Amino acid sequence: MSVAELSLAFVEENLKAGKVNGQGKSPLFVFISGPQGSGKSYNSDILFRSLNEKGVKVALTSIDDFYLTHKDQLKLQSSFPENGLLKGRGLPGTHDLAVLKETLKRLTDGKANASDAETIQFPVYDKSRFNGEGDRVGNIEAQLPLECVIIEGWFLGFEAVSDVSLQEAYGSAPRGSALLRHELAHLRQVNEWLIEYAAVLWDNKSLDSIGIKFATDDTNNVYKWRLQQERALVASQGQGMGDAQVKSFVDRYMPCYELYYKQFIDPNTRFGERTLTVEIDADRAVTGHFISNS
Repeated sequence: MSVAELSLAFVEENLKAGKVNGQGKSPLFVFISGPQGSGKSYNSDILFRSLNEKGVKVALTSIDDFYLTHKDQLKLQSSFPENGLLKGRGLPGTHDLAVLKETLKRLTDGKANASDAETIQFPVYDKSRFNGEGDRVGNIEAQLPLECVIIEGWFLGFEAVSDVSLQEAYGSAPRGSALLRHELAHLRQVNEWLIEYAAVLWDNKSLDSIGIKFATDDTNNVYKWRLQQERALVASQGQGMGDAQVKSFVDRYMPCYELYYKQFIDPNTRFGERTLTVEIDADRAVTGHFISNS
C-alpha cells in the first residue's frame, strides 16, 4: 500500500472506532510528521481530499502556516542576533503561538462547534515571498463543526531533551556534527521552546489525537528532498530559494534531527493516542509500516 492508502485506512479506522466526537465536542486531530520533502504535505493533502470526498467534515493546516509574519521574524532575529538557528523561519520559536492557541481554542470550544454552523479561519503562509524568506498572506475559512483536523509539520512529535541530556549530546558530538555549528545556549533556547509546542499540540491530553510518522533511516535525505521541493516551488511561483540557500536553510534544521529524530521514530514514543509509522526510503517508497498504541 502507498503512504496515502495507509494513512487513509488508519484515520478511517479511528473515525469508525468512535475517536471523533459528536456535535458540541472537539474534533479528532491527526498529526502528520516527517522530514522536509518526505511527502508529508503531499500526502496530507491527499488524505484531506479523500476524507472530504467521503463526506467527513475535515480541515487541513500546517504548522508552517503559523509562522511569524516576515516583519515579526525579522524582529525575532534582531532580538537574538547571535543565534543562527533563528536566522529565518523553521525551528521552534519562529511560529506565532498566540494565533495557534487561539485557533485550537476555537476548534475545541463547544459553543464554536455547535449547530449554529460558525466558521473558523486558518492562517496561510507563502514561502516564496521575499525571495524565499516567506510571509503570511491571509487566511482560509472552514465551516464548523469539524469532525477531523489534519495538522502537518516536520517537528511535530519531537520531544525536548533534559538539559543534562542536551549537554551530554553536545559534549560527545563527533567532529562534523551539526550540533557543533552552534553554541550550547542557542540549542538550549530552541529546546525550551519545543516544550511549549508539545504541550499545546501532541502532548495536549485535552485533544483527541492520533499521529502519523514518516520515518527514514537517513536524515541527510532531507537535503535531496528539500532541493527538489524548492525547485518545484520556483518553477510554479517564479521565486524561491536557490540551491545554496536551500543547503543553508536545511543546515539550520539538522541539529534538531540529531537531537530528536531517533527518539521520535522509536515505536515507544507517544504521538497521539495511536500512531501509524510509515518507513520510507530515499525515493519515498514505503518499506514498512506498523501501528502502536500509547
